[in-house]
Amino acid sequence: MQFWAWITPYRWPVWIVLFLVMVASTMAITTFDYNTEVFVFLSNLKMSLITNLFIMIGIILRQVSGTQSGLKWVIHLTMILTLAVYETYFTSMVVVPVKIENNPGFVSLLKSGYKIAFYRAVGNGSISITNSHNKFLNIYAYDFKKLGILGWMQNKNHLYHVPNQKEKKDVMYNRSLKVMTDASHHSDNQELSSSILDMENSYGNMTCKFVPETFLRTHSYDLAHISVRVEVINFLGGIRDGGIYNFWVRTWSNLFVRRNKRVTRRMLRRRRIFVDETEILKWEDLIQLNNLGSLFLICGSCLGIGVVVFVGEKCVSILSVPNTIEVQVFK
Repeated sequence: MQFWAWITPYRWPVWIVLFLVMVASTMAITTFDYNTEVFVFLSNLKMSLITNLFIMIGIILRQVSGTQSGLKWVIHLTMILTLAVYETYFTSMVVVPVKIENNPGFVSLLKSGYKIAFYRAVGNGSISITNSHNKFLNIYAYDFKKLGILGWMQNKNHLYHVPNQKEKKDVMYNRSLKVMTDASHHSDNQELSSSILDMENSYGNMTCKFVPETFLRTHSYDLAHISVRVEVINFLGGIRDGGIYNFWVRTWSNLFVRRNKRVTRRMLRRRRIFVDETEILKWEDLIQLNNLGSLFLICGSCLGIGVVVFVGEKCVSILSVPNTIEVQVFK
């Protein structure tokens, strides 16, 4: 799939070449199939060109066209590869979408009975949010306020105190507790971070998930890292949404990412700052939303051509059959 994404979409010179190859192939097949007199060849040239064009388009669209469906199939291999790229992309992204995980948020976990495990470096028994010794509550005080749960955090029923880091680690693997452990996390690439998280989960009897709330107190982290028990995998399990919805959301996001990269690159050049094209453009050959118009134009055109091919074949077959009139002579 990555291979297909890297080689698409085709640029306009490639489409011109493919079109010329298709026209040249049609003319070559027509000339090859007629080894008769010039007059007969010229008289049937138009109908022969149309017929062979239908045959070739039928091969491209995976259709059995006419009576010579296997005609010169090697010549049309390039044409088949042309649409195979888009068919693969459309099928994998829309028809059979990737799994999308919609995990419950931080507040939802608290409402469901989960407690937050925190480590107090210097403890004095107080759990006040203003306690300077309570590192966890101080760090996330602003975030809790933004989430509207600052009052909850002052209630010890939502907190689970661990005296040291060793016990905190033990809590993460304790299947009898509904406890979350926290860690600030900065993610430059969320997909990469998720893959690392899944790899780490495979080594232990716990499951870590990224909660959807964005914690905004500082710029040093952008999401919370929550560890939960294995028993809540179903509770936190991924939900397969509709393929079209995920497809459009993902491609819209990709479009904005690409536009931002372009603006960044343009501004750096304007300021005469060296820009490494290989680093900035390495993901830009992927199919993004600005190329999605071409993708659907191609697919729509192919469907339209398929209808034309079907109707055209029927018309050609009708016109190619000579009309016979039965005459009865009575004596």
